[in-house]
Amino acid sequence: MEKLKTEKARTKGAFTRTKTKLLMSMEGGLSPKVKVMESLDNFVIAFENVIDACARLQLYYEDIVDRERFLAVSCEMEAMEQDFNETEQLVKGYLNGSQGHFSRTEFESS
Repeated sequence: MEKLKTEKARTKGAFTRTKTKLLMSMEGGLSPKVKVMESLDNFVIAFENVIDACARLQLYYEDIVDRERFLAVSCEMEAMEQDFNETEQLVKGYLNGSQGHFSRTEFESS
């Protein structure tokens, strides 16, 4: 179980760092779109990794019939999925040119 928790924490940290790097690559509209697309690809991979780690932990909690922790991981996964979807939409809008100037601080405060 500790290995699963450690893996979840590691992948969640990587997800957060990758998201920050992605948002920073868009800030001010100065980065080439190719760089933003590469950052988006890395963000997708980080998301898949964290969801996979959470799913394994969730299965463990299901096996030992720990409903409280199972539900906590489920809620955490839903929050990360929402965060991922919002960020992905923002980036796709940026790449399609619907947002000429992007401010990371404005996005993070909303």
